[in-house]
Parts: sequence; structure tokens; C-alpha cells
Amino acid sequence: MDPADAPVLLSGAALTIDDVVRIARADTKAGLSEQARAAVAACRAHLDDLPVGRPVLLRELRRTPVLVSLLLASRLPSKTDSEPQYLLYTQTLVLVRGKALSVTAYTIYGSPADQDWLLGITQRWTEDIQQLNGR
Repeated sequence: MDPADAPVLLSGAALTIDDVVRIARADTKAGLSEQARAAVAACRAHLDDLPVGRPVLLRELRRTPVLVSLLLASRLPSKTDSEPQYLLYTQTLVLVRGKALSVTAYTIYGSPADQDWLLGITQRWTEDIQQLNGR
């Protein structure tokens, strides 16, 4: 793999996506504050600085001897005269009877609810797979 195509950490950005979600949740009743708008802009600016489609590792969700789960993001090609879109996804590898099973879930990031859904579905699927694997 070309080093230029390798995933990069969000460490270059001033805030992580978790910071954005935390700030946005605190501001949902009164609309987004200036701090929340700045946090969203910082994350998007970091993704916008990278080539379209380049994966960015946001964080490691879980690591055990039989499971690794990552949260990643990527900027999608923008359509003419529209806001850029961002793909948020999880990539999970689970060891099932000596074989690696890959589970990936995707969503277009539009609000913190999208990240909540993605993390919830990833957790539910991996827990179900592990329960079935134990039988």
C-alpha cells in the first residue's frame, strides 16, 4: 500500500468527532452555539484537506483478543453546487471459529444521531456474533 493512501489519525485536527458530538448534544435545545459550529468546521476542515476517499481513523472502538473495531471517516466526492458529504463507518474484525469475519457499517454523516446509530448497530452486531460464536 502506498503510504499516501494509508489511513491517517484525526490528530491533525483541533477537535475529534467525539468533541463535536458532545458539544452538539449540549446545544441541541437552543440550536448550535458558535463553539459547536467551530468544532464541526474543524473536523470538516481536516477531512477537506485530505484527498477524496482517503480513510481517516477517528478512534479505536474496541480491542480484545478476538475482536477489533474501528471508527473511520472519509470525504465523498461532492456534487456540483452542494455541500461536501462525509462517510462515517465502522470496520470490525471478529475471530469466528478460527476465521476472521469482517463486519462493516456505513452512514452519511449529517448529525450526531448518525454516529449514535452507527455505534449502536456495530455494538449490537458484534455482540450477537460473539454470542452465536460461543455456542
